Amino acid sequence: MDEHKMRKVVVLSLASTLLAILFFIFGRTISKGNILLDLVYYILSIVLMLISVLALYNNNKIQSHKIFRYLMLVNVLFMALLTFYMVNNHFAVLPLHLYPSSSRFTYLVLF
Repeated sequence: MDEHKMRKVVVLSLASTLLAILFFIFGRTISKGNILLDLVYYILSIVLMLISVLALYNNNKIQSHKIFRYLMLVNVLFMALLTFYMVNNHFAVLPLHLYPSSSRFTYLVLF
């Protein structure tokens, strides 16, 4: 694989990841806690990140580079972070501001 094609794959993967995160942030901003709208933007973001991971995986099979594996790991970590945010925001027992003490330590102990 020539360097130009590898650079193109890396740039497109990073652009896809950035676009997915911006979609999620935009959806979170306009939803104001509506779970259905949050879910639409969550699914859109996860699909974009999965497409990025699959493109990196296919290019890694053709010619193995550490940058492809690193970017796959970054995308998986972002997917885990978005999933944690959705679960914590919509399916947690109580949001942080409803606990008697607003300290983060108390929230971690109670959670």
